[in-house]
Amino acid sequence: MNEVLRDPTGNRRYLCIEVTAPIQTDRPINYTQLYAQAMHAINHGERYWIDDQDEALIRRGNEAFVEQSPQEIFLQKYFCIPGNREDGRWMNIQDIIDHLSAKPNFRANECTPKKLGRALRIMGAEKKKAYGTSQYLLEEKLQESRSEVKGELKETEGTAVGEP
Repeated sequence: MNEVLRDPTGNRRYLCIEVTAPIQTDRPINYTQLYAQAMHAINHGERYWIDDQDEALIRRGNEAFVEQSPQEIFLQKYFCIPGNREDGRWMNIQDIIDHLSAKPNFRANECTPKKLGRALRIMGAEKKKAYGTSQYLLEEKLQESRSEVKGELKETEGTAVGEP
């Protein structure tokens, strides 16, 4: 079980570590020594706050522990972040919903613009305001072969975006 984080605002408060062996609990932690070492480091100029680089490292390390929403899964199946801006297309939420609504197992009425916007932010989509609406820079993925789509339908039968 490694999909334990569900915080859509970012999981920088957590530092996930996969435990691969029993944790030794037979020796007590010397909190006095631990505190002394921490204070020594701080008093000698060690940084004790998280900067943007640290936050990016934590986010990458935590990715394996984040539970993806159905919207994220669906978006990542049919769209990606373009390698360069020329490969992408600016789309508003309604354009994205219209595109995804033609896909198998997608229920547009259960996928709110707010949830899609959150999923796009988590995905790292570039965003701009144009004509009074948010636009996202996305690249459509090439269509899978018919056999891959059929196999996916068997695996995901009965589930749809928006279902818990």
